[in-house]
Amino acid sequence: MILICPRCTSRFLLSAFVLAPDGRKVKCSCCGDTWFQLPDPDELRDDFEKKPDSIKPVPRGSHLPVIKEDKEGDEDNKGMIAGAVAAALVFVLIAAGLVFMHDSVVRAWPPAHNLYSLVGIEAKIPGEGLVFDKVEASANADGIKVSGVIINLTRNDTAVPILHAELRDKEGLALSTAIIEPPQNNVEPEGVLQFEAIIPDVQNAAQIHIGFQLLPH
Repeated sequence: MILICPRCTSRFLLSAFVLAPDGRKVKCSCCGDTWFQLPDPDELRDDFEKKPDSIKPVPRGSHLPVIKEDKEGDEDNKGMIAGAVAAALVFVLIAAGLVFMHDSVVRAWPPAHNLYSLVGIEAKIPGEGLVFDKVEASANADGIKVSGVIINLTRNDTAVPILHAELRDKEGLALSTAIIEPPQNNVEPEGVLQFEAIIPDVQNAAQIHIGFQLLPH
C-alpha cells in the first residue's frame, strides 16, 4: 500500500502485512514526521493469502518509511511499576516502624493505643502502672504548693509523663489547669518518686486534681 506523509506529502510503499493487525506508528524518512497508519483491509487480505516473500519495486523518488517502535509506552509502564514498588516498600517500612515502636508512638500520642488495640497490639499507655500517693496542696504567697509521690507498681523501669494539675471550685467545675514537669523522666521498678511544684492560685478554687498529661500540650 502507498503511504503519503501528511506533512511533506512524500510517498512511500509499504506492505499492509507490516501494519497488521491494528496499525502502527510510522515515520517519514524525509521530514521525520510520525503518524499512526492503519493497514489497507483489501491489501491485508491479499497479503495474508499470498504471504509476500519479495519486496515490491519502489517508485522512483519515493522513500521507505521507518517503523517507529513504541518504546515510550514501555518506559512509561516500567516507570509506573517502579513507582508502585517504591511506594509499597515505603509503606512496609513505615508500618514496620510503627509496630516495633508502638510504645514510643503511644507515649507521644496516647489515642494511638486504640488503633493498636484494633490490630491486636497491646501498647503501653503513658503512666500505666504509676499511682499518686500523699498528694498535698497548700496556699502561700507565691500560689499553691503541690507535693506528693509517684509509686511505680510494676517491675519495670517506667517513664513518667508530664503531670497535669486542675483547680476546681466547690461544685467541681474546672477553673484553671497547670502543667508540672516531673523531677525525672523514669521511676525504677517498684520505686518511689517525689514531686513538688508551685502553681498559680485562682479565686474560688476549692479542689485540686492531679493526673498525667496524656495528650501533647
